[in-house]
Amino acid sequence: MSSNYPGGYDSYASKTDGTDIVMASHVNNLQDAIYAIEHELGINPKGSYATIAAAVAAMLDCNVGGTLHGNMACDSGVTIDGVDISELSGTAKKGSFWAQNAVNRAPVNASKAPLFLVPGTGLTVDLIVTESGQSLPVEMDIAGSYQKVASATNISDLTASATCYIYAEKGSSDVPLFGHTTIEPTYSTSTPSAPASGLHWMDLAHGEMKRYNGADWVSVSRIFIGEAVTDASCTSATSYALRGFYDSDWFPVSADTGYTKNHNLGTYPTDIELFGATDSAGTQNVHRVGYFRDGGNGHGGLVSGITPLAFQVNGPSGFAYPIFYGSASATSGYYRLIARRGW
Repeated sequence: MSSNYPGGYDSYASKTDGTDIVMASHVNNLQDAIYAIEHELGINPKGSYATIAAAVAAMLDCNVGGTLHGNMACDSGVTIDGVDISELSGTAKKGSFWAQNAVNRAPVNASKAPLFLVPGTGLTVDLIVTESGQSLPVEMDIAGSYQKVASATNISDLTASATCYIYAEKGSSDVPLFGHTTIEPTYSTSTPSAPASGLHWMDLAHGEMKRYNGADWVSVSRIFIGEAVTDASCTSATSYALRGFYDSDWFPVSADTGYTKNHNLGTYPTDIELFGATDSAGTQNVHRVGYFRDGGNGHGGLVSGITPLAFQVNGPSGFAYPIFYGSASATSGYYRLIARRGW
């Protein structure tokens, strides 16, 4: 007979010396079973390890640096260190460079600013997945779940003559859904008072996005990824900062001159840092910028005019010496501005 293995187990009758006659089929059946086992295990299944058991132990014992190999599926609710791995695709995105409730990887422009949302045709905004002619999927975290957009997507039916706030919602198979609202979302630790129906509120005390349905706050697995301005069609689109983080890099500054910088966090930053230096690489006389007045002269710099998308550095007067470190002042130099949304 042919072996049932690996689909099932084989069964054999025991033989007794001097009683049973051993037939060719008996040996053939054993050969069929051995053949099935060999092809199920493959060539050299132990690899470089001493035994198959040692190989399996090394691949599964992650406590001592082992690695899980290949693809696997698991039931909902299976967790590792409290993380539901059934919600993750591919490699779990962990670590300080991966932010929750944010777009973490997406195309950027020549200035390294995020550029994954662009005006489309009519009342449409396009989500693009190419950078410098190369494919670059948009990857994000929504309520702790990994989501990925691998092909260009149209977000249509925008509201005319409005600012439309674009959101991504956790979808099945790790592919998010998209929508928009004309009500600006809010981010705070306290519940908004007298909310409009349809308002989205990121409850920072619990790290949870909620939507007011006119009577109750309902949890939703959504994040806001940008905004679009429309008249009869989409006239402009803003991609929110990746990982909720903005870095201007070093830029030149001069006396009594103002600079507008677009942080595009989509909310008011809770952490702003302004650094100064005397060279464009930011290696000479690096210092944290402060501000004080000496008579009619201003030394150092200030950040003001803060909005959910931009801020102002210095201005046309009162900043005679934008560079001040130790006891030295200079009428020109370089600044670097860093901002974070704080969650």
